[in-house]
This record gives sequence, structure tokens and C-alpha cells, in this order.
Amino acid sequence: MKPTFTIAICAFNARQRIHRALDALVGLNYSGSWNVLVVDNASTDGTAELVSAWQTRLPDLRVIREATPGVGFARMRAMREAVGTHLCFVDDDNLLAADYLEIAAAILDQHPEVGVIAGRSELLELAPPPSWFPVVASNYAVGDQYGQEGLMANPCSVWGAGSVLRGEAVKQLLATGFTPLLTGRLGRFQLAGEDAEICLALNLLGWRSYWCPQMTIRHAIEPARMTLPMLRRTAEGFGISAIALETYRAYFQPRRTRLIKHSDILFAAYICYRFVIAVVRLPTGGTRDRANYWLALGLMKGFFLAGMRPSRILTAVYFRALRSPGCC
Repeated sequence: MKPTFTIAICAFNARQRIHRALDALVGLNYSGSWNVLVVDNASTDGTAELVSAWQTRLPDLRVIREATPGVGFARMRAMREAVGTHLCFVDDDNLLAADYLEIAAAILDQHPEVGVIAGRSELLELAPPPSWFPVVASNYAVGDQYGQEGLMANPCSVWGAGSVLRGEAVKQLLATGFTPLLTGRLGRFQLAGEDAEICLALNLLGWRSYWCPQMTIRHAIEPARMTLPMLRRTAEGFGISAIALETYRAYFQPRRTRLIKHSDILFAAYICYRFVIAVVRLPTGGTRDRANYWLALGLMKGFFLAGMRPSRILTAVYFRALRSPGCC
């Protein structure tokens, strides 16, 4: 019997763009059953009302509201509300290929150890992108996420856009009391990487990730996002969030590396070193080096200004559950 899928779209003020994602789902070709869950994440532009117009074209469509702003909260709500055997995250500017679920179902059936599947993201041009876009496309969740099809080496992190999560893995993660640390904002700082955090948390529970370039989405990025100021904001957000993600990754790394990344003092020295290297490369570098500098700057801001430290991250409920006897 074919598994069922819940396709979850986490949407914030998406009235002007979500129609593309919904239209693509109308053309989905899957021989099993599937449903659509739109999580309206504190929108103020009438997103939910617009989405309701698709209920005749997508009969198994639900719209729920998550009042707490932050895509991390929206993804958690989707994981709790999903009714399918498996869960597929589609961002509100993503267009899913017609055969996406068919391919995913086959992979999950053939690889019971896989908890997360990642696909390939292609840019859907709403306007010609800037000349520098290709070298920083990964900052926009566009391109390949791995070298070749198959199991990805742990630790790995995948983009939320188009990621497929095995239902059993989701249930196990929720049972730990997991709540993403990277839920949106930390004071005046914008966080990112909640999708990578979910993937790494699943890896730590023993689940593998799988990369399949035949599973494709098109990413309809609004031209206003493809500017250098927006790239800087995105890169700095990745830098701030990297502190939490490195705390997860350290569990898979040699003991000496883990000691560095789990120590506030040693981690501070590590990020200062990364910042110096980024500064040295900046004067003669291009857009990629500029993005790396902004990421390193985000690391500094996250640690010294936002107070994101390994010692605090490791007190999270998830990490306490991970250290408890019998976990995983």
C-alpha cells in the first residue's frame, strides 16, 4: 500500500506569491494519497483567505494558523499537525515537480534507514538575476545539495525547501521534546537554519539523509531578495545560527573538535580565527568572499552580542534527552 504524504507549506505574508506553489500542487502526479497543510505563520496580508480559494482544486487542503512568528515555530506546528505517513515541506515560493512524491515514496521504501530526503532546487526567474547570483546560489537554497545521488555523510544538513521527512523519524524527534533553537529572531538579530537544525537533530537520533537530484523544485525568488543588502542579511543570519548548528555537528566530529565547539572560550577563539581569515580575504575577493565575511561577522554578533553560546545551547531539552540513558 502506498504511503500518504502531508505537504506542508509554511507561509508568512505570502499572498502575492503562494499561488504559484498551490498551482504546482494541482498538477502533482502521485498514485497514493496526499493532503496539503498550509501553516499561516502570523500573516497580516490575508494569506489564509487567499489560500481558501484553492479548496475546490485541492480538496484535501487545510489551513491552520500559527500565531507565534518564526518559520521554526511553523515547521514544528506542521510536524505536529501532519496526518500523512510522511511529511514534505514546500516553502511558499516553491513549485514542486509533478513526480516528486512518487520518487520520494520509492526511496523511503527502499531505504528504511533514511529519515530525510533532499531534492534539487532550480531558480525560477521572475526577473534576470544579478551577475553574482550563481556563486552564492546556495545562500538562496538553489542548486545541488550533494555531490552524487545516495546516502549523505553524517552530519549533514538540507534545505527545508522540498525536504521529505519520514513520519516515524518525526514522531521520534517530537518525543524527545525537541524545539528548534533557530526559530526566527533572537532579540534584534534574525536567525536562519531551522531546517538544517531539524535535519541534524534527526541525524543524531540515527536517521540518515538521502540526496536525489531527480526530485526537483523550482524556487521563485522575488527580485527584491536578490540584492547585496539582502544577501548580507541572509549571510549574517546564517552566521549567527551556525553557532547552534556547529554544536550539533560536533557530536559527529573527533573528540578534540567536539571539545572546542562545546566550550565557550575555545569556540570564541575559533570564530575569531574565522573572522580574521574572512577579513584578510575580503579586499581581493568577489561576492563569495564578501558573503563569507558577512557569515563570519554573523558568528561574531551571535556569540558576543546575541549571547548564543554552546553552554546555553547544550542545556536545551533535546540535548538533555540525548544524554539520557536509553535515548536513541
